[in-house]
Amino acid sequence: MIDGREELGDELIAAPTELREYAAEELGALSLDEAFDAAAEGALKGGPETRERFELVVKPRIERIVGFA
Repeated sequence: MIDGREELGDELIAAPTELREYAAEELGALSLDEAFDAAAEGALKGGPETRERFELVVKPRIERIVGFA
C-alpha cells in the first residue's frame, strides 16, 4: 500500500486529524519492532532492486507518516 501510493502522505495530511494520528501511531508502534524493516521489505515485489527501493522510497514514506503523530 505504501510502496504503490506516492500520494498517501498528502492524502493523510488532508484526512481528519483522528485518522492521521491513528495511522501515525499504529505504524510508529509497528516500526519499533526490530523485524519491521525486514518484514516491510519482504512484502515488496522481489527483485535485485528491492532493498534499494525500500530504503529510498518506502522507508521515507513510512517515516513521514509516523511523523504525523
